[in-house]
Amino acid sequence: MSQRPHNMAYYSLQGTKGCYEAPRGLGDDHKIWPESMGGGLNSPQWHPLSEFYDEFMPERYKNARCYR
Repeated sequence: MSQRPHNMAYYSLQGTKGCYEAPRGLGDDHKIWPESMGGGLNSPQWHPLSEFYDEFMPERYKNARCYR
């Protein structure tokens, strides 16, 4: 619903229970902030998205193979 202009440098997604932020530059990682793990507004803590692959990534993506 935001009327702000699109930022072509990186992407972010914010909801009521957490948010996602794409890497902002070289060496940065995809990161998420789930409200349930964030530490509150006084000490917010981002988590690398890769921490959640085993728990949430479907098996078909974990075992995907590239065919050329």
